[in-house]
Amino acid sequence: MADQGNHAAALDLYEQALLLAPTDAIVWANKGRSKEFLREYDEAIECYDRAAVLDPDLMVGPEKGRAFLHLGRFEEAIALLDQGIKADPDMPCFWQNKGTALLALDRTAEALACYERVLTLQPDHFGALRMKAQAQEKLGLPVDLGEANLTASIKQARVAREAGRFEDAF
Repeated sequence: MADQGNHAAALDLYEQALLLAPTDAIVWANKGRSKEFLREYDEAIECYDRAAVLDPDLMVGPEKGRAFLHLGRFEEAIALLDQGIKADPDMPCFWQNKGTALLALDRTAEALACYERVLTLQPDHFGALRMKAQAQEKLGLPVDLGEANLTASIKQARVAREAGRFEDAF
């Protein structure tokens, strides 16, 4: 259900699963993800905390960091995202989210470095391209995203069109 975007229905299934297996850390983490998609960030954090207690080896810190990011708790988000980066430095979303938190704290040069790392890992990452341009502009640097920006824009438009979101395809 969650992988199809129906997070409300997925929550019902997670609740049923937790009645049968209340100590299943993965179910708690998945419930947290669905809560996060539904913008219930405080409840998502509680689910991630529960998952971490049940299985300390399960990496939910970066997801909890993303929830903190949505709540404007940027320093806490950065600390958790750094844990994820230490465990998996090649995960673009960790760097992207850290850059967003740093930019929100006016730590623009550090944010720029994060976006550049994302683009090293995934050159057509549209969000990182857009945020890199924003950081460069804020720092008074020339904005030059070149061919990668055009490729990413075309890719994003194609995905939007295929999803029937025509207003986002242009």
